[in-house]
Amino acid sequence: GGVDNMGGYSAAVSDGWSGDTMVFTGPWHMGPQTVTGRDTFVRKGDRELWHSAEMEQGGKWSKMAEERCTRK
Repeated sequence: GGVDNMGGYSAAVSDGWSGDTMVFTGPWHMGPQTVTGRDTFVRKGDRELWHSAEMEQGGKWSKMAEERCTRK
């Protein structure tokens, strides 16, 4: 689950890790609008994790954010 500072919230489910990738999919509620969201996490070795957030509109996925985390 997730919340933002503008009143939006989301709830998503995942089947867990498939190799180095885990995908969560579920509804994102933003004011009066609800869309399907997808968060994808990809492990890149022991020290790096990538995340992308996408939402589906009109049958097409649009990337909303992308981040990369590294451990020193």
